[in-house]
Amino acid sequence: MNIKRILSALESRLARHRKAAAGAAGALALLLILFFPLNLFSGTTVLVLVREDTTPETFARSLEKERVAAPSFLLEAAYSLARTGGVQPSSGYYALTGTDSLATFALKLRRSNLSQGIFRIPEGAPIWAVRALLEKNSLTTRDFTAEPDSTAAEALSEKYPELRDVIARAGEEQASRLQGSQGFSLEGLLAPDTYFYQQGKSDLVIAALAMRHQQKVLASEWAGRDTVASSMIRTPYEALVLASLIEKETGVKTDRALVSSVFHNRLRKGMPLQTDPSVIYGLGPGFKGPLTKADLRRDTPWNTYTRRGLPPTPIAAPSRLAIHAALHPADTRYLYFVSRGDGTSQFSETLGAHNSAVDEFIRKRKN
Repeated sequence: MNIKRILSALESRLARHRKAAAGAAGALALLLILFFPLNLFSGTTVLVLVREDTTPETFARSLEKERVAAPSFLLEAAYSLARTGGVQPSSGYYALTGTDSLATFALKLRRSNLSQGIFRIPEGAPIWAVRALLEKNSLTTRDFTAEPDSTAAEALSEKYPELRDVIARAGEEQASRLQGSQGFSLEGLLAPDTYFYQQGKSDLVIAALAMRHQQKVLASEWAGRDTVASSMIRTPYEALVLASLIEKETGVKTDRALVSSVFHNRLRKGMPLQTDPSVIYGLGPGFKGPLTKADLRRDTPWNTYTRRGLPPTPIAAPSRLAIHAALHPADTRYLYFVSRGDGTSQFSETLGAHNSAVDEFIRKRKN
């Protein structure tokens, strides 16, 4: 046999063996990556927080801070694997145990197998927006969102006796203001914040946590209220109502007490509050805007152009900062304010000065 052909045949066989060996090594490496415990050297359970904006890189960094002894690329791969096909793990805490491999932990993420769920009520969210967020949350059972506010309030009172007085007092104030024309509303009673819960629990749990938190905040702020606030705001519920108006009118910390002073001064003079967010609230969740002159003339219990005084209920979930501002108005003579277009407001004592500010910040901007 030709020596060259023999050598060629041997080289070909060796190449096939090398390829097979490499394939076997690659397969073994893949198996190790998929099924080797990520947290083997620690052996303890680590709670990993996942949010809507979590990326493979931030996921890996959060685990590295917990001293999980695994390479970054494996941790990034676990999160990427969990999101295959456009799946988004639910926000919350996931338990990475000492025996979890990349594959098992990725499966937990993919199935949203949470150790502890996380739910946020945004500042200034109306109750129908909070309900919509809860309805999108697949990790709780539907008790709160399946019923109207009045039935949900009854369920909360029955399950959580400590909330009965809160709900009863709110119901009494609403009934006197609305004169029986509307059903009970939970608006403003749920504090905007982040809440943690166990997977599979009723959404009433989240509502109860938020209501307890709001009452704790309200009681604390009411106890420390300014004496000037007491002349216009007679009850904690009225403080919630005013705070919700402030919450919707401005998100600028330095403007809150000034906006509060405008509302207090108008209430003292018997002037209508003329606040657009309240009018919009009265038009209901179907309103898409923009607000027209016809809308401002359309009378509802929340139309602060056609009716004087505070609206009958809050119009959103007010933050603690807004509640504080409602009970600590700045000492001013301001009766008007208009948006500057950058988030802040221009305040005025007279209608003439206000009209000039409107010309400067609104009409010129439209032109």
